[in-house]
Amino acid sequence: MWRFVSAFSKPIRFVGPALVCDFLKNSGFVRFVKVDHHLGKEFPALLGEASCARTSAKKHFARSIEMAENLGMSPFHLDHLLYQWGHNRRHLPAGSW
Repeated sequence: MWRFVSAFSKPIRFVGPALVCDFLKNSGFVRFVKVDHHLGKEFPALLGEASCARTSAKKHFARSIEMAENLGMSPFHLDHLLYQWGHNRRHLPAGSW
C-alpha cells in the first residue's frame, strides 16, 4: 500500500503519500489512512517512539493501520478520531481534558 501511494504521488508536485492516502480514504478506500501528525503529537507512547519527529511517514502509516486493526476499526475511523481529537482539543480550556 505504501509503495502504491508513494508511486502515485511522485509525479505530482507538492503532493506526498499522506495526501494521496487522504484522497483515497475520502474516496471510499477506507484501508488507507492519512498519516496524521496528531498521532505522534498527542499519543507518542502509542507509537513507541521517544521522538516522533524522527519517525518516518512510512512507519506512521504502518503503525496506524496496525493500531486500527488492534482496535477493530477501519483506518478511516481511526484517522477521523485522531483528527477530531487534535483539531478540536485546541478549543478546550487548558486542563479541561
